Order: sequence, then structure tokens, then C-alpha cells
Amino acid sequence: MKNLKRALSLFLVFALVMSFASLTSYALPEHGKTVASLPFATMSDIHYYPESLMGSRSDEWLEFCRLESKMYNESEQILRTALDTLAERAKKNHIKYVLLPGDLTKDSEYDAHAGLAEILEEYEAKYGFQFLVINGNHDINTTKAMTFENDKREDARPITADEFREVYKNLGYDLAIDTYAKKGEKVQGALSYVADLDEDYRLIAVDSCLYSFDEPGKDQTGGKVTAELMQWIKKWADRSKEDGRTPLLMIHHNMAPHMECEPSITFAFTLDNYLEVSEQLADWGIHYSFSGHLHTNDIASVTNDNGETLYDVETDSLTGFPNLYREMTISTFADGETGLEANVVDFDAEKNMVFDGVSYDNGTYKNRAFDLCFGGGLAEDGKANVTKFLVGIVKNFAGGYLTKITEAGGILPFLKTMNIDVEKILSDFLKPYIGNGVKFGSVNVISVDNLMWFLGDLCDQISEIYINDPENLYAFLEPIVQKLVDFEVADVPCTKFIDTLGFGSRDRNGTLGDAVLSAMYYWYTGNEDTSDDEFLNTVIDNFENGTLFHDFFYFVIDVAIKDIVEDGLLSKLEIRVDKLLADTVIQKKMGEGINYLLKYVLRGDYSYLNLVKTVFMLGVLPWSSLYDVLDGLLLSKYLTESQLESIGIFVAYILRDFSSDENPKKLGDYNVSYFSTPVTPEATRENYRLPTMVSQVMGEDSQTESIISWFSKYSLESSDIEIYKADSEPAFTGKANAPEEITVKTESETVTRSFPGIDLGIFGLFQYKFDMIRHTAHISGLESGSTYYYRVGNEERGWWSETGKITTADGSKDVTFFHMSDPQSQNVRQYERAWVNVLKNAFEMYPDAAFILNTGDLVDHGDNNRQWQYMFDTASRYLMSTSMMPLSGNHEGKGTNATANYFTLPNVPGQDTTTGVYYSFTYNNIHIAVLNSNDLDESTDGLSEKQLEWLRADMNASDAQWKFVALHKSPYSQGSHYKDKDVCAIRKQLSVLMPELGIDMVFAGHDHVYLRTASLINNEKAETEISYLKKDGEIYKTQVTPSGTTYVITGCAGVKSYIQNDPSLTDDYFPRGEKVFSLDCPMFASVEIKDGVLYFNAYGVDENGTTNVDRFAIQKDKTQGEVVPDYKEAEEAVNDDEAKSFILSYLDKLFKIIKVVFRVFLIYIVKIDF
Repeated sequence: MKNLKRALSLFLVFALVMSFASLTSYALPEHGKTVASLPFATMSDIHYYPESLMGSRSDEWLEFCRLESKMYNESEQILRTALDTLAERAKKNHIKYVLLPGDLTKDSEYDAHAGLAEILEEYEAKYGFQFLVINGNHDINTTKAMTFENDKREDARPITADEFREVYKNLGYDLAIDTYAKKGEKVQGALSYVADLDEDYRLIAVDSCLYSFDEPGKDQTGGKVTAELMQWIKKWADRSKEDGRTPLLMIHHNMAPHMECEPSITFAFTLDNYLEVSEQLADWGIHYSFSGHLHTNDIASVTNDNGETLYDVETDSLTGFPNLYREMTISTFADGETGLEANVVDFDAEKNMVFDGVSYDNGTYKNRAFDLCFGGGLAEDGKANVTKFLVGIVKNFAGGYLTKITEAGGILPFLKTMNIDVEKILSDFLKPYIGNGVKFGSVNVISVDNLMWFLGDLCDQISEIYINDPENLYAFLEPIVQKLVDFEVADVPCTKFIDTLGFGSRDRNGTLGDAVLSAMYYWYTGNEDTSDDEFLNTVIDNFENGTLFHDFFYFVIDVAIKDIVEDGLLSKLEIRVDKLLADTVIQKKMGEGINYLLKYVLRGDYSYLNLVKTVFMLGVLPWSSLYDVLDGLLLSKYLTESQLESIGIFVAYILRDFSSDENPKKLGDYNVSYFSTPVTPEATRENYRLPTMVSQVMGEDSQTESIISWFSKYSLESSDIEIYKADSEPAFTGKANAPEEITVKTESETVTRSFPGIDLGIFGLFQYKFDMIRHTAHISGLESGSTYYYRVGNEERGWWSETGKITTADGSKDVTFFHMSDPQSQNVRQYERAWVNVLKNAFEMYPDAAFILNTGDLVDHGDNNRQWQYMFDTASRYLMSTSMMPLSGNHEGKGTNATANYFTLPNVPGQDTTTGVYYSFTYNNIHIAVLNSNDLDESTDGLSEKQLEWLRADMNASDAQWKFVALHKSPYSQGSHYKDKDVCAIRKQLSVLMPELGIDMVFAGHDHVYLRTASLINNEKAETEISYLKKDGEIYKTQVTPSGTTYVITGCAGVKSYIQNDPSLTDDYFPRGEKVFSLDCPMFASVEIKDGVLYFNAYGVDENGTTNVDRFAIQKDKTQGEVVPDYKEAEEAVNDDEAKSFILSYLDKLFKIIKVVFRVFLIYIVKIDF
């Protein structure tokens, strides 16, 4: 699984990384007199594999090694060379202690552990070293323990936890002054121990791994420190302080992220709850931990709220590029603080690496290691090769599955072993359409049984081509991968590594493969510095700012269709109708007849590719190629440029994360010094120390109440708020406070939130979960029609939000509010470009707007906390100073309790909030019911009866002059969802119910298009008196006391604009809209109610400002509003558009029939091949 995550991250982001380092000493700066110091070394992730298990180094063993990114074949020679180098250098630097923080063996082979222990004891005896080991995730009872003693891969005996302790009894455990568990105790962390290092330091070696005690269990990459183990660590940290010793930590898993995305993508490499654990350790005086696991050479830090820092010093794998170990010195100063000097050393710095009779000069073997670890072992020239590397990963991952498919008897039987019953899935899907089958007389022409015969035959053909001989599959994949690897990603060449590592070229522009190898180098090396790498910087800029991912995406689509689908599958699979119709004699005869017809139609070529091309040539479909099908059904409708842009930005983020590093500082991984001195912790919204995701909604009484909620870091439980009436500019004191007449009830709770590590907007992988504190302040006693300033935060720490504003309803009959919808975006840049710009322009035009009615899809996925943070925080200037009343869109519905998780809403009746929330609110003379269009009745596909009953009761209980309903899925739209089952059912429900309840307008979203209906009753236009009113110099076509309901969908307030369908397509479903607008920019609408008249305006927003695209009015009081007499413009040019559309539609169908007949004539009579 670890390799799969790495490979997937690599392919999606084209980066995974490695390197070497120089060795110059770096003196500690003055920090008072040094009163104690201790030099020591770390060697990590040795992954030792003894020659005794290699057999005679058969072809199978060598092929296994070539497919790995670790150098098992050379592991003993590398280890001995590193130890010889250390021994030579120890003569000068007097290193005695050597820490080995886990992954000592390839995969827990007992003989490997025994062999390693023997080598280490040999060097202890010879040079006086003292090795201290702890286990890694590869070390105890794994299922992958293997031997090649018989020149083929076989299971080997893994070591148990008790055996580990016994084998290494002289390698750390002999120095133990305490162990967490006794021999035989089966508790997590059992192998942890404490050892004193000379007179001034104490090592706490922590077993953080998850393994089975009795038999090999599920291999788990991740790690955890239990609460009980933490208390044991605290005990020894406290005792260390009492004993005058500095506590140090050795652990396999990382205690701090060594790249920003590590907790969320390579999440099994950081310790579970690393932040809470590391911050506690820092408070306990443990400032340095020594880890491995990730195979990179990096130092990272975590600083807690008190300014105490823990530095996690990670050492890369000794048996993988760049084959480094660390030499360090820990020092204690007169002021009680400590410092760490950290350097790295090439494993062959003092002694030549000798392998297979070849001697390599000091410090040069890392170049060969780079090649061997990244596909060079599979390449003819032996050089690093991304194509070979990726295909090798596929072989490693897919090989076992291919064997299982063969053993199961084919693809369908294998799927059944995975609890995937294709026959049942097919039956359930087809039953609504064909029942028990399609019959011709008494004969079943098409049934699930013969479709399974047909599907089974297809699977058998695929097995015969690719699965029974996997080499055919790999040979098929390799040129496809090579095409992707050769994709040009920059207009400059990759030249930085030509002379050292041998990749790149001065004669061509840089490729995707060059970018992958460059990123690998930087990440694994440490001290990342791309300042002189024009190529990689250009690649990152191209992904982030240009159309590179757009070009790459469509290149991949082209390769997928032509190389995989057409050439790899359709051209090789044959149509065998006899397999579809094979149950009875009559069916077989029918099959023979169809085969005879196909022979003529397909002209002797029975491949599926020829069938597809023939269908396209005949012109019976509206597409001419497979790409057209994909584009017509999916890409053009649902894939927007903003989505491609967001993936490009994500790729750039990952590339930058893998090739740059400023934690703890730039060039901070070796030749550096760090100190335990407390610092001022950084407080930002990004690290949750400052309040983030602040939301404001009106309370149950909008004249006197407001609800503010926000989130903060897991450790900040206090919910503090300062409130001042806006008689003057606020003068905050830093103390939680409010005017005497105001009551503030605050509460806080620990909640779990998440976001995907690989975040592609609407789709993500590797959910990263973490705890936050959710704060809520219920404010009452506010004065009607008044404004207050406030800020929220943590009084003790002095970490406050920016200033927000609360304005209460004044109880009048006038109000202005905004309708916005679907601001969903995927990153900060997109939210700023669209959402924030919409809010900016809206409030500039209508500064006194009372609230925002947002009809859903505020984010792309309801569980994606990062998107919620982008949405709130980019717009905090506006959202902290107005009530945004939200509802649940289908994208919120993809999460669990998403709306309830981020908003504390008023007037919420009892309900299941999993998919969303329905509620209502009143502001002055308007009452709005907010519906949850995800809450559906399974039997009708419409809104649940419970919700409709609540809606009826809620509206009947209101005496407001204006009544509105808001929901996400628009009953009336020219978008792509107008004939969805649920939308049709909702339309049927609301078209009758809305006029019955006296609903004036229904506001919706979902389709990202603009449409406004006439006043409707029962899905038909209501007879409505039309007048024209003038306001602020503009003319409004006005519905006078309408008896029906007007529906509006106001485009989107985000970056996604969808294609508007031709109005003729919806004619069979509902009356055409009064206004249909095709847009490619964000939108909002203003609703102004003044003197009994509603004035509605819709605006498009771009970088140049706003453009009005629609306006109309509803007049309830004929005595109000400025009437324009005899205003007939826009009513004079009436024509029969529906009749024209009808004629044009039938002419189009006739033309298509003539076109098909003509093509048949040309193909089969004239013999023209299109």
C-alpha cells in the first residue's frame, strides 16, 4: 500500500524525491558556555537482507530487486561500507552511540534480523560503538517475509516482538534502565525502552508500530502512540529533568510533517495525532526526535502554543538513494537550553563501495544508486528511467492480482471472490428496463443470463490477451507510459543534472519524465534548492498559471481512447453474438442470422473497433468518434476549465512541496544547528490559532439576536468574543466583553474535520482527519435596527479575528438582500477570483443589503474542510459583517452533516441533518423557508413528506407580506438536470404547492445557468396583469398581484459555468422561461422590497464590474411604485416562436434520416470508406 500511495502521488503530481549532501562542519553559534555535549550518529531504514536468503541470486531474485526502489542486493555491502566510514570518522569526532530508528530488515525476516545483529555486534566489539535499535513497520511479523534460498520466492519465517527483543538484547536493550512492557506482554508499544547516554542525556526509544504479536497480520505502515505509552514517556521526561538529563526521542514514525502534504497524502508516515503528541512532548522538555520511515533526508519542526519546539530529525534509507547517514552533536548550555548540530555523511565517504568485484570511488556510488532506485535496473543502459520505474510499480502492484484472477478461473469469478457480484449488479440495473428479459414470442432474446454469457466471453478474451501472460500486458503498457513520460512540460530544457545524474537533455525541451526525476532528487536529498533550476521552476509555473494541465489532460484522453480503448481493447476483441444467444436452438439460429448480417455490415471484420467505426460512419448517432461521445456526454457538460485549472494548481502545489522546504527554515536539513529556546508561536488562520471559518447568521428573532460561530486549533477551547455598539469606532481591549444589555452564551466542542490529501475538487483521495474546536456565540438583547462591532478569539493568548459587524433587522416593511448560489471552487485563487469579486461588487452596489440567501454548493464536497476554509476566509471581510443564510446543495450532500457542521442555524425543526438542513427565518416583512432538496422520499423521488408537512405548517403560521422558498435543485432550468427523476418529482410537488401556500418566489441553484419563469400555477403560466414600473431610471416589467409563483435560478457565484440547453428541449417539461441567459461569468441577484413592491435585478460579474442581465418587479400594492404609462416596448414584436421551433425540429430530424440513408448508399453500394 505504501508503494501504491507513492506511485499514485507520483503519477498525479509527478513528484516523489531523493538526494545527497555535503559534509562541511557547521559550528554552533554562541549560546552561553557549553556544559555538556554528546556526539552520535543515526542510520535509518537499513532494510538489511542477508546473502543467505538470496540463494544463488537467480533471475527471479534479480528481477525482484530491479522492481524495487531499495537496494536489497547490495544491502550488506552498503551497511559494512557505512560502518567502516563511521569507524574511520569516529577516530576524530569520537562518536560512540549509533541510533537505528527502525526498518532494520526488508520485511521482518528472522534470519535478516539475526544477521544484522551479528554484524552490529561485530562492529561494537571491533570499534567500541554502542548501537541502539528500535523497530520499524517492516520489522515485526509482516506478511511479506520472504526467502529466495531455493532460487524462487517463498515465505520466510518472520520475527516476533519477543524474538526481536532477544535478538537485539545487546544492541540497546542492554543499556535499558526501563522497558515499557515485559517480555510476553502484548501491548502496543511493547518494545519501547529507556537508556542513558553517558552522564547528561537520556534516550527514550519508542515502539510506534502496529503489528501482530502471534502470527503475521495485516501489514500497517502507520504508527500510533497510545495514551498509556504517552504517560510512560512523560514519566521518563519528568525523571530526566529531575536527574539533570536532557531527554531525547528515537522513533520510527515522523513526529512532524517533512512536507506540507505528508499528513494527508503519505499520511502513514507521520505518527497518528502527531501534532498533539509532538506539542505535548515539547512541553515535557523533549525537543529532539530521531526518525526514519519516509526515506528522505529532512528536519522538520512543530512549535506548540507555548513556543516550545520539537525538531524531528529524519534520516534517509541507507539502502536507497542517496545512501546517507547522519552525524550529530547534542549540546547543553549554561542557560539550560540545548542545541543540536546536524550533518549528513555519504555512506562511502571514507571507504570505496565494492560490489561484484567492482570498486567505486569514495562518494560516487550515489549516482549508481539513483539509477538503480528509479528504473535503471530495468533499462538497457542502466540509467534512471521513469517509464521503467512506473511499469515496475505496476508489476509489483498488479502481479499478485493477475495471479489471483488466473487462480480464480477468470475475471468474473475473481470479482465474486471480492464480493462483487456482477450478475446481481446487472440484474438490479436492467430489471426496471427489461424485467426478466426481452422476448421474441416465447424466446428470451435478451436476458441477464445470456448477457452474462456475453460478458463472460469478453472477459475471457481479455484474459487470453493480457492476464494469462502478464508480459503481454506490461509490453502493451510500456509504450503508453512512455508517451506520457515524454510529454513536454516546459519550453526550456532540463540541464541541471545532465553531468551528475545523467538525465535531461540540452537538445530538447524538458519532459514530464525529467520533472519526475528532478522532484525525486530534491525530495530525497534535503536542503532543497531550485534557485538554479530554470526547468523545474518553469514546470511549476506552467501548471500553476498556464494551460499545461489542460493540454496534458486532453493528451491523456487522446492516449486513453486511441492507445488503450481502440488499439488495446476494441481492435483485439471480437463480436461473438453466438455467446449472447446461446441458450436454445432458436436463440442459436437467431445468433447465426445476426452473425450473417454482421458479416455483411462489418465487411468481414468482427472487431469491436470496426463495429464502432461503422456505426459512426453510418451517421445514426450524433457523434463521429469515441472522443465525441465522451465530450458530448461528459466533458463538455460537466468538466469546466476551472476544474482543470484547479488540478493544475494542485499539481504545482505538490511539485513545489516536494522540491522546496522552509520547515524549520530554508536549507535547513543538514549543516545546521537548532536550539530548544522558546519562540513566539506563529498565529494564522491557516494553522487555526487565529479564528477561521467565522460565520454569522441571524437568530430566531432577527431584530434582537445573532449567532456567530468559528473554529480554532484543537488546543484553544476558550470561546471569547468582544462586542461594542457602533456609536463610534470600536476600541477593543483584548478582554471578552459585551454591553450590559446584551446576553452572550458561548459554547465549544471538539469536532473532527477532514480534507483529501489528493484534492481534485469534486474528487479526492486519502482523507486526512484531524480535531478542531468549534465555537458558538448565541447573542441576544441586541437593539432593533442597530449595528455592533465584534471580534472572536482567545483572550488568554491574544489571538483575535479581524473585526466583524452585526446589523439587526429594524422591523420595517423594506429590505434588500442578495440571492447567490454555487460559489463552489477548489482553491484560494478561484474563490478570490469569483466568489470574493461577486461579494465585492454586490456590496458596492447595495451597501445596505441585510443578508445573503445562498442556495447551496458553497463547496465542491461537504466534507472538505479546506474548501470550507477557502470559502469563509477569502470572503471574511464580507461574511463576518452580514448574515449568510445557507442551504444544502448536492455537493454539501456528498458529505455528512456538512451544513450543520459549519453553520449554527435558527428555527431548525427536528430532522436528520445528514444530507442537509431545512429551516426558516423571518426578516422584517419577509418569511423564507429553506428546503433540503437532498432529503427525498425513496418511493416518489420528491421531497420527503415530513419536510413538506413542516413547510405547510411553517408558511401557514407566518403572516409576513412576502413569502419565499429556497432550495438547491431548481425545478425550472435550462441546465443539464431538468429531466432528472428527483427534479421532475420536485417540480410536480412545488408547482402545485407553492401557489397554494402563497409563495411569491422560489430561489434555486444547482445548474449554474440563469433562468426566470413567468408566474406559474400547476406548471403553467398564470394569467397575470402586467404593468411597468420605473425605479432609479430603470424600467421593470411588473407582475401585478400575481396568483402564481416565480422561479429563478441565478447562475453561480463561483468559477463553474455550465452549458445552457436549447429551450426547445424543455418544452415537453415546462413553459419556457421569461428570461434565459447564457453566461460565462459569476452572477448574483438583488431583491429590493420597498413600499409593497419587489424589484429584482440579476447581474453578471467580471473583472470590469457588473452587467445587468435581467430585471423585473412584483407589485402587491397598486398604489405603490412609479407606473410608466403606455410602456409597450418589448411587447410589440410578438411572434409564434413555438411554431417555428416545432417546424425546425422536424426538419432537422428529416435531414438526419436522409443523411443516414445517403451514407448507407455510399458505403455499401458505391463502396466508399469514410
